[in-house]
Amino acid sequence: NDGEATWFDFAKEILVQTQRIEAVNLAETDYYPTFAQRPKYSVLDKQKFTNNFNHTIIPWKEALSNVISKLPKL
Repeated sequence: NDGEATWFDFAKEILVQTQRIEAVNLAETDYYPTFAQRPKYSVLDKQKFTNNFNHTIIPWKEALSNVISKLPKL
């Protein structure tokens, strides 16, 4: 989808959209050191997909909202 987000941003937005943000304590990657080297910034380029398939990509928060709206209520 369009836009940029870290896994932290993605997880947080799921909790916001499902109204469960108060129930958890989120921690960024810096709190979990690993041996694996992670790039500081890496975003997928969607231009080739957009050009080849003539498809408009919607913002990721909107796409997430579409998915969440189709899930059964817990």
